[in-house]
Amino acid sequence: MAGTVYLSGPITGLGYQEARYGWRKEVQAALWGESITVLSPMRHEAHLAEMSTIDTHYPEHFFSKAKVIVEKDRLDIKRSDIMLVNVLGAQRVSIGTVSEIAMAYEQGKQTILVMEDSGNPHEHPFVTELVSLRLNNLDDAVAAIKSLLSEGI
Repeated sequence: MAGTVYLSGPITGLGYQEARYGWRKEVQAALWGESITVLSPMRHEAHLAEMSTIDTHYPEHFFSKAKVIVEKDRLDIKRSDIMLVNVLGAQRVSIGTVSEIAMAYEQGKQTILVMEDSGNPHEHPFVTELVSLRLNNLDDAVAAIKSLLSEGI
């Protein structure tokens, strides 16, 4: 098994540890040993650790420049085989996450959306119709990724 997965999901409003690690660390651990590279929009973002809550008013830092944020994420989506989008428990729409879904769709990437069956603010055709697969838990998403990236018969 080999491949690359980009982990998309809300960051604004989270603490640094939760945004950087949280569910992303869970998914990486579940894919560990499968020769699957996991890319996170939070890599190279240690400078955000000083913020109690991550918002859109980033500290002055090269990796916090708007163009760098967008281009790094766009490049990571481009080099990925699959994008995993986790919006479980979202309290408001994540503009960045929705934009990443659109980027992945335009690039022809397989996208797995993890979202509640109802009540999520991301419940909208421009989210749900641009993804390849919709699931309601991360365990099933990890199983799907392993299956989609598996080799052989």
